[in-house]
Amino acid sequence: MITFWSKDEHGVTTARLLLRIVVLLLLLNTLACRTTGSSREEPVTTPLSPSPSTQAVTLVATMTTPGISQPQRLENLILDNPRGVAVAATGDIFVADSGTADNPFSGRIIHRRRDGTAGPFAVRFGAATTVLAGEALLLGLSDVAVAGDRLFVVMGAGAWLESPLYSGNRLMELSQTGVITDRFDIGGVEQQFDPDGQGIDSNAAGVAVEPTGAIWLSDAAGNWVARVTPSQTSGAYEVSSITAFPAIDDREAVPTGITVGPDGSAYVALFNCKQPGLGQGGIARVSADGNYDIVVTGLTSPIDVAFDPSGRLYILEFANDNAPQSGKLSVVELGGSVHMLVDQLNYPTSMSIDLEGRIYVAEMATPSGGSSGSGRLLMIDVATAP
Repeated sequence: MITFWSKDEHGVTTARLLLRIVVLLLLLNTLACRTTGSSREEPVTTPLSPSPSTQAVTLVATMTTPGISQPQRLENLILDNPRGVAVAATGDIFVADSGTADNPFSGRIIHRRRDGTAGPFAVRFGAATTVLAGEALLLGLSDVAVAGDRLFVVMGAGAWLESPLYSGNRLMELSQTGVITDRFDIGGVEQQFDPDGQGIDSNAAGVAVEPTGAIWLSDAAGNWVARVTPSQTSGAYEVSSITAFPAIDDREAVPTGITVGPDGSAYVALFNCKQPGLGQGGIARVSADGNYDIVVTGLTSPIDVAFDPSGRLYILEFANDNAPQSGKLSVVELGGSVHMLVDQLNYPTSMSIDLEGRIYVAEMATPSGGSSGSGRLLMIDVATAP
């Protein structure tokens, strides 16, 4: 275990940096992908259920649940380009912020205690920028998950730490004193197995932790999710199952946000999936043995999923046709019906729900990343809604 401190500069070879840039371009392209039939005026019947059985329900995207509170911005958090949010049982909030394009070593994990004070970390994450169609794109830190007093961080393509070992596409564990430990080589799974059979291309995107200690990881460029468990002898994490998702209409599946449901299965957001629907996106339910089924369809660029304490599934959609203020938050009721709670979100990237049912949603200013301080963390307090 090594403690890393903030630095203004970071040395990295041109070849290694270019590789990190290339392997993340797929995810960045998908953030700007276009889906057919984007109108949301008519109800769409979709297969959906968080339970083991799948039933037909109607998704009406124009419906708003009565009594839901409007999003409130947490003003005491200065964010740049937040990509991941996690809330601990204590109420502490952790945000994975990939930084800004003009500061290549500005990625960080931000800790906001329940009382609103900041819990600083010494570790800083590098990022990389590239130019696509004349626009600068930011690549780097992608997600964070909390399990008890343990904090897990996913470094996507373009992220790095001080040692050459700590390159992108890795799972790290971060202590509150700034000590970071390398836990799993996500890119190594792609190198060894190429699960989707489409060639080596890795961009680690999401992380979720089971109560058992097993960890689920998603690779947006590799189009797979994996369940990894700690070895009883060495403590190192080993792959127990891998699930690859097929391309749909020549578009990669692109698994992004992932969570563990009350049934013990993993639920993962897919930009594209097999089932037909108004939009091409959907939610897959993956069992511990790697089998999966599609339980939600008709979505537009779903980016994250989460369950509240009562077992309801929430779905976050990034944007409609890449337009600003077109992101959405919807909920799957326990009876199977789906309601849109909040619309006009501006490029939401992640969400987390605390034990009281408050929903925290991170936003970026643009799909390619905004300037310093342009990111936002919103709170939707369902419990105190009128």
